[in-house]
This record gives sequence, C-alpha cells and structure tokens, in this order.
Amino acid sequence: GESRTVSRFNGENFDFVKPNFPYEKIPYFGWGTKQTVLQDRVGDWWFPTGGAGLYRFSKPARFEDLAETSPQRIWPGPESVDIFRLYEDSRGDFWIATGNGLWRWERTNDVWHEYSRELDFGKNRLGWAFVEDKSGNIWISTSGNETETTLIRYREGEFKIFGKADGIPGGTMPDIFVDGKGRLWLASSYAGLLRLDDVNAEQLNFVRYTTNEGLSTPGVMCVTEDEFGRIYICTARGLDRLNTETGQVES
Repeated sequence: GESRTVSRFNGENFDFVKPNFPYEKIPYFGWGTKQTVLQDRVGDWWFPTGGAGLYRFSKPARFEDLAETSPQRIWPGPESVDIFRLYEDSRGDFWIATGNGLWRWERTNDVWHEYSRELDFGKNRLGWAFVEDKSGNIWISTSGNETETTLIRYREGEFKIFGKADGIPGGTMPDIFVDGKGRLWLASSYAGLLRLDDVNAEQLNFVRYTTNEGLSTPGVMCVTEDEFGRIYICTARGLDRLNTETGQVES
C-alpha cells in the first residue's frame, strides 16, 4: 500500500512502529513476499520500495526511534525500480534482486556491482531467493521465460548457472535454506523439495522429496529446520515435517 509498518514480537505481544519515510517520494512499497525488511549486522534498518529504490535508517538506538529517524535513500540504478529481494551475506555485502536486475553492494569499499546483463536478468530472469552456504558460496534462485527456473552459484568471484540440464525443475523456487549440516534445501513450486549435500560440486546431485516420499503435495513454498535437525516444509496443503535420519514425513 501507501505506507509500511513494522511489528516486533516482544515475547508476549507485538509492538508496532510506522517508520519516518518521505512518503511523498515513495509511490509504492513493492510486492516482494520474503526478505523485504532487514536489520543488518551493525544495526541499520533497510527497506526496499516499489519505485524509489532502497532506504536505510542508520542505527536507531531503539526500535521505536524508526518513527522519528530520517532515512537515507541509497540506490545507484534507475530512478524508478521495484526491489523484490534483499539479502546480507557474511561479508556484510547486500544482494538485491529487482524487477529487472541483480545488484551487489560491496560494503567495505562502498561500491555497487550490477550483474543484470552478465546473468541475463530482466526480461528473461527474475531473482527469487538468496542464501549463503557454509563454504561461503552465494546461491540465487530465479525464474524466467516459459517458467525456466535456474539456480545460480557465486563462488570466488565467479558465477555458474545451473538449469534444466543440471536437474533444476521448472516452475519457481521461492525459498532456499542451509541446514545445520551445511546441506542446501530447495523449495520447488512443482517438484517438491530438493536436497544438495555437496555445495561445491561442479555437477549437482539432488536428493528429492515429493509425494512418493510422503509430502502432502509437490508444491513447496518454504523450508526451515528446528534444533533437532528436523526439516519443516510449508506446502500448499499445510505443514510437513521431515525426519532426515529415517525419511519419515509427518503432515
């Protein structure tokens, strides 16, 4: 809508704050459904918008101070841009997927890098989710023309794109997750859940979980893990829990 509020759970209920945006300069706050508001490692708050770039609130002393602090607009690209995903990696760099591109802000040098043309973002590719594995690789899921889904790995300054020939299913991949053992989990809108054990392999070999393995439906939207290593799978038909030791799925 035309405004944005943030809610924080304090253990018993929610505190709400309406950040002090220059609303007259922001036509829209975007349509991204995950990773859309972020507090970084130094305490800054970052808010993407659907037409005015990226805003940063520098280290407010308290959560409530977002209502009084004036933010700084930070964006080197086109004036009107819809920021769809936002992710901070272990180096403190920011990865940003827009409606038509992919960017990285290098925190140490305050330098922006655009990879849109190199990776064919825009008309043919849209970024969905980011995650960093325990080896420091950055993974990006994308969808594109004719629902062609790709998985991109960024390692030691180089990108590698994995597609259908590498076992990446069609549809969209709305979530990526790294568990406590360092395994990569991919949520697929068509093909259930995929697990990658060797995140540094040149050829990807997935363990697949779908209705044959007990999932409620092959449409998976998000995945996470509890402290016992059990995997929770959000599907179009409810919540499934996977015991990775036994393979048992509870719905």
